[in-house]
Amino acid sequence: MFGAILKELSRGLNFKYKQEFIAKCNELNALRIKVVHKITKYPLEELQEEAQNVKDIFENIMALFNIGRNHLLFWINDVVSSVDWEDVYEDIAT
Repeated sequence: MFGAILKELSRGLNFKYKQEFIAKCNELNALRIKVVHKITKYPLEELQEEAQNVKDIFENIMALFNIGRNHLLFWINDVVSSVDWEDVYEDIAT
């Protein structure tokens, strides 16, 4: 499911650091799959190490997400503020 969402994201809007964001999400997904499928076989120390890796990757993903979100918000604000909305309303009304 997560992989399918990432595939759709890759086809959507572009934003700053999009490819890096998707790459980190794929890295997190691969680690998630690895841990889930081997959780009963992992020694506790190895699980702790993997949990730290997950935390580090997640923090990186959130930083990239915030940069991308801010980039999109700036872009949307720029589009909204540069459009002459009265012309748009007139076009819709006619």
